[in-house]
Amino acid sequence: MVKAEINGVKPATSIADAVKNAEYVVTCLPRTADVQNALTDPLEGVFHLAEADTMILDTSTISPVAAKQLSFDAKKH
Repeated sequence: MVKAEINGVKPATSIADAVKNAEYVVTCLPRTADVQNALTDPLEGVFHLAEADTMILDTSTISPVAAKQLSFDAKKH
């Protein structure tokens, strides 16, 4: 069940819903694989769904090697 809007904040029901018309996307996920999936999934990932000029900020404590690769991949999209 999705909660109703509270104090002007409407919960997203999917990644697509969360990034639609977003200027910024902030992720904070527990594992490297979670971040990779959320960003790079070919159908439902942020890279696929966000506008080209969307700023993506990952605040997860993930592998620095993976973070660097994701940064490189984001620039390609």
